[in-house]
Amino acid sequence: MISYNTALEITRENTGKHFLDSGGASGRHWQQPAPDESPITLDEKPWDIDGSCQINLTKLLADLWEYHTGLHKVFDHIADDNNSWMEDVYRLADMLGYEEVARDNTYNSENDLDQNFVYSVFEAKDHHSGDWLWADFETTDYDPPLHYLFDHCDSTEEAEELADLVDGWALPFRFIVIQTHNGADVRGGYSSPQFGYFEGEYAIPIDLSVEWYIGDPSLIPQRIEAMAPDEDDESDLERAEDMAESYNDRGEFSRGYSSNPSYHAESEGFSLAEDEEGNNIGWVKDDNGIKYLAVCHDDCGLVVFPFYPGRPYMGE
Repeated sequence: MISYNTALEITRENTGKHFLDSGGASGRHWQQPAPDESPITLDEKPWDIDGSCQINLTKLLADLWEYHTGLHKVFDHIADDNNSWMEDVYRLADMLGYEEVARDNTYNSENDLDQNFVYSVFEAKDHHSGDWLWADFETTDYDPPLHYLFDHCDSTEEAEELADLVDGWALPFRFIVIQTHNGADVRGGYSSPQFGYFEGEYAIPIDLSVEWYIGDPSLIPQRIEAMAPDEDDESDLERAEDMAESYNDRGEFSRGYSSNPSYHAESEGFSLAEDEEGNNIGWVKDDNGIKYLAVCHDDCGLVVFPFYPGRPYMGE
């Protein structure tokens, strides 16, 4: 893992401006205030088409990203100001006997990230896993064949110098390069390449949508009279509890059930609870200071907690 400040240096790296990038004076990600360290960004207008809860990419990287120092050292050594970053990444791969086996942008898939990122997966040519998504990214005893260095370096001296540098670092059989989108228009404004891998069951976090868990209806403070279950009415509270148990047992607001759990909850008729004056109640804190949403469904008052797979927002 990396520190939150290190992750923030990545997601707030200045990637410049362009008069065609639609960022205006200050609309780029790198120009925005640093998010707090909560895994979920709590939008003031949850379940609104134009604003919902989002996964904090900075926190995700701090939690899951493993930085590979050796590859960064090699990259810094060969980087050429006349090349684009990815040109130098591919040059590094050629020199060390790696090849790219996957590349994509999270923008191309359903997600609730507050920033997207591009990822490229590289494997040693002589050590293909067969399926990189479940492959081992931690083993670091890859010894790159020297012929790759001599084939792709401009001179024997450069190859020998790079061989000496590589000899001092334990290299992996496979690695991932990410570039976070720090600009405005998704077509540009990406950070410098980051070499490493993600911790977790998969090589890339594949469940990047906010999920919802329905909590104990009795958590709703009685001061929210517009939706709190009547504790004196056993049938009212039981109905709310049964509804919560039914939805949770089906995992209906999980990524496994829907590619967009927030939209699915909205389409199921869940809506923000209103107070007696007709104002959305929105976020409420329980006795432990954990935020949840007060919602209504089928005239029942419910509470829902946002989280993303493997990193629950509540109880962590």
